[in-house]
Amino acid sequence: MDCHSGCFKAFHCEAPKQEPEPLSYLAEKNHVNYDIPLEVWIKPKDQSDASIVAKTNFKHLYWMVTQQLAHHTINGCNMRPGDIFATGTLSGPEPESLGCLLELTWNGQKEIPVGFFF
Repeated sequence: MDCHSGCFKAFHCEAPKQEPEPLSYLAEKNHVNYDIPLEVWIKPKDQSDASIVAKTNFKHLYWMVTQQLAHHTINGCNMRPGDIFATGTLSGPEPESLGCLLELTWNGQKEIPVGFFF
């Protein structure tokens, strides 16, 4: 079995509903995402242990990777093997699943509890 036909099927899950509907070139026939838990760890310079500061999941990704690739290349941008492709911030619905430090700190108004484990 090659990876295109099945090695990721165990991780398939329903993708978030996209409202409004995306433009036709971004429409997905098979609107699935992947259930992959993600964690962000920080290890302060003066501490021996790292702490989890965020836990989210790839399934919260609003734009599928295929949609991002289509949007990136629609105007003629070439993609080649080895090009870096990233999703950007990936936040979930709970406060501990926010995907960037600005969100986690509410624009610097909250401290990040280093040493706190979920």
